[in-house]
Amino acid sequence: MLELIAILWAIAATLQLIYIILLTFDAIVQFFHERVYLKNRSKSNIAFSLQEKLNSGKYNTVYGIFDKSSNEILDAKNVQSNQVDSQIANNHAYEELCVYN
Repeated sequence: MLELIAILWAIAATLQLIYIILLTFDAIVQFFHERVYLKNRSKSNIAFSLQEKLNSGKYNTVYGIFDKSSNEILDAKNVQSNQVDSQIANNHAYEELCVYN
């Protein structure tokens, strides 16, 4: 699991960073709905979110579709926000990485 997290953070560093005030779980769900074809293309494709709380108090959240067989992010967003909603906070309360079904 730690290897997967390291791979995801390394790839995420190459993504364009988007700044917003509040990241909502609905925004993440909408992203996944619009890309369901990517997730369904292969059983090795997973929907994920990865989150880090920065020293500034802001959140860096990356969410996307990852192909475990090729260690490649198929599509993702890298968002820095002042806040996250309660659902995202709960999903990442104990783990950096959250994998969605």
